Amino acid sequence: MNNEMVNEQQSEETTITFLFEPITNENNANAIDGHSTSDDESNSSDEESLPSSTSNFQLPISEDFVEESIDSTTEDHSTSSLSFTANRDDVLKRTQMSVEHAMINNAYENEIQYVKDTLEFNILLMGAPRIGKSQLTNALTGNKIHKAQTSSSLESCTQRLQRYEVTCGSSNDSSNEQSKVFIWDTKGIENWSDDNVVRELIHVIETIHPIAVIYCAAPGTFAKLHQVEIILNYCMYKSIFCAAVITNMWSGTREARLSVQNDLEKILERFGPRKILEFDTNDPILRKHEVIMYGDKALCTMVNSTPFVNLDLSSVEKPVRGIDELTYCIMQSLAEDKVRGWCQAVLGNRSFWQKIRHQTYGFVLEKYSQLPIIAEKLQHGLETMFSDVLNTLNTLFL
Repeated sequence: MNNEMVNEQQSEETTITFLFEPITNENNANAIDGHSTSDDESNSSDEESLPSSTSNFQLPISEDFVEESIDSTTEDHSTSSLSFTANRDDVLKRTQMSVEHAMINNAYENEIQYVKDTLEFNILLMGAPRIGKSQLTNALTGNKIHKAQTSSSLESCTQRLQRYEVTCGSSNDSSNEQSKVFIWDTKGIENWSDDNVVRELIHVIETIHPIAVIYCAAPGTFAKLHQVEIILNYCMYKSIFCAAVITNMWSGTREARLSVQNDLEKILERFGPRKILEFDTNDPILRKHEVIMYGDKALCTMVNSTPFVNLDLSSVEKPVRGIDELTYCIMQSLAEDKVRGWCQAVLGNRSFWQKIRHQTYGFVLEKYSQLPIIAEKLQHGLETMFSDVLNTLNTLFL
């Protein structure tokens, strides 16, 4: 693609501005949405397509799709801003139509059948006990979880796994039975040097088909690197998104935290091209928060799920940091058949939705555009699922 073609295509795009303001590291960037581009495309459009340090993160949406999505009774399509005057039934229909097509292209047959039969979404959290997985779960979901019974197919793992169900909407709403989100915590795995851990967790992954795997680490509690590498490589083989998260970015020394991060990054190198996203913060000392992406298959970052005070060094409280950025980057990376489950999991995280409330419907429009019709047998269940998300967002922000 030559420069003229790239410039012409860029001039035909409308953008949605997010409040996060991530800045792509100029030494590691190919594209801002986590997908790699060809050499010709990246060389011809790097300076124009990447946001500068003074600009907001912009999500491109083609003008054709914006016009196509606006209510047919609206005659004026000249505006470049995307206020949600679109037909919401249209958006829901487009969202429904994407799921089976995406699953056919991105999943194995048994995974497709699993989602058809159960309409369940699972997220797996791995890591040593007392490392902050529970705090991370509460921060991501807005404390909207409760313990749930472990699946009968995982009876042999019940002492080492805890399953939590994410509460979405009213408990009296029968539509909640149509779609459920579960978070699995490996809280009972004390010894990550045990070879049985790998076999056990691969069995769990094969059984629950998670939409994402989050591996939590911290200085002094890091698992045997080889064991983690086998499990994450298996996730890559199964096209499961992986997030490697250092769960307390304020504890210990910076050198110790960076050592753990470097070890995790070595594992993730094969997932895709490395790219650093930097998000503006309100902290005058630490002005940027980094998320390191590996294509759209994995990420590595540091977070702090609860306020932190190191009484040995200072009485100054360190704030919660990195949760919304982690939420956003996973949401942008997941395939169409999985992102709906992630959205439902984090519906209780008001901080995140307040940051992007003006772009929520724009995200839905961009994520689920121009995909074929799904099978009729899925339509009723999916209609209930997606209407639940839209109704919840309406309640929160409209």
